[in-house]
Amino acid sequence: MFENSGSYSDILVFTEKLTPRIRYVFNYLSDAFVGVKFIVTTDARAFAASSHPRLNYSVVKFDSNIPLTVYPNDLMTGDNVDVEPKFDLDFLDKLLAGKSKLASVHSSEQDIPAFIFFCLSRFEEYLSHEKDENGAYASENSVLSRMNWLKLPVVEILHLKLLSFFYPETQIRTAFSGRYQFIPSIDVDNAYAYAGRPWYGLAGGMAKDLTRFNLKNFIKRIQVVLGFKRDPFDVYDFLLHSRKALKGNLLVFFLAGERSRYDRNLDPQSPLMRKVIGMCDEHLAVGLHPSYYSGADKAILESEKNKLESVLNKPIEISRQHYLRFNLPHSYENLIESGIKADYSMGYTHQPGFRAGTCRPFRWFNLRTNEETTLMVYPCSIMEATLIEFLFLNAEEGFQYFREMIAVHKEFGGVFIPVFHVHYLQETGKWKEWRTVFSRMIELAGEN
Repeated sequence: MFENSGSYSDILVFTEKLTPRIRYVFNYLSDAFVGVKFIVTTDARAFAASSHPRLNYSVVKFDSNIPLTVYPNDLMTGDNVDVEPKFDLDFLDKLLAGKSKLASVHSSEQDIPAFIFFCLSRFEEYLSHEKDENGAYASENSVLSRMNWLKLPVVEILHLKLLSFFYPETQIRTAFSGRYQFIPSIDVDNAYAYAGRPWYGLAGGMAKDLTRFNLKNFIKRIQVVLGFKRDPFDVYDFLLHSRKALKGNLLVFFLAGERSRYDRNLDPQSPLMRKVIGMCDEHLAVGLHPSYYSGADKAILESEKNKLESVLNKPIEISRQHYLRFNLPHSYENLIESGIKADYSMGYTHQPGFRAGTCRPFRWFNLRTNEETTLMVYPCSIMEATLIEFLFLNAEEGFQYFREMIAVHKEFGGVFIPVFHVHYLQETGKWKEWRTVFSRMIELAGEN
């Protein structure tokens, strides 16, 4: 009745009622680790008689010896989105730190599958919370931040602890690490510093240079416009060269919205932008970088998507929000309705770390409708702008952050998706050392 998936026997899970949330979390745990699946049943007799490793995810008491019983948290048995669930954070903290192990019976506040669901569903982002300066969910609100767990792949560690109750941890760790992937990504907020600007924009920039007595920048601007010098943001040959060192692809997200205080890109339908977007599409993977205001307005999102699709002459299916600015569930609902299949915005602007507690992609669960969706969410755990603009790190200090994140992703079989911007990849000037950081990161992250 219950099949073996490979090297290990599947784990049979009994629950009294198979809710959408219980189905989602055990499906996720089954897909996230090749080798052990969680087979969920509501058949108490079959569960009691099974020879498989068993997890009793209910308050039902069985006569036969069940090695692990977890009383389900209320989060998993209903469709609540208003009341924050209670968890034993001290228990979880010790478990994450390796200072304690799972016992044979755990209370609902020690429900590991429920806490994993809490992280993946971003339940806390549906509750009343403080916004950051851009109107997005502030990292300080998160229990992961308050508990100093933000740099930990909490979901993977708890998953490992759960599997290690039944199987040797060293074997499970080895199998985890074997799934590591590296996908670097670039956000193109401004494709060019000077090239392609309208005459009034160039005139305004030159006037600003003169009023600030910045003769060097004034001359550089003129040289670029006249074609005597390469635009400082023109790093696309460098990206194509970097791509050759990768086993996978390199993602490039282009802004396509109207200009605003926060969106200063060139028109993607201009000849210069058509050329660079086409070149990137030929050799890299191109996605949409929805503008600052698009997260709350589906009409804006669809207009930008249509504009970029008209340049590429094919559908756009991946995106990452500008400023990582989105609010749940509406922003993700708009993405799905607009034809986006994968989003790469799940990270914080102000600090590195795992916003959803995981270093692996997952399907978004919409708490408003209480169902799993088709949208794949790819976490981005670190962005060079965070290190520069908010942590005030120099290039060498920043590289150490990348080194740490790479090590964590490799250890737990994560998909490492760092975020860089073209304006921090300049060949000369004060940001040139961050271009070296990018190259060093490519080399280190690409190693097995």
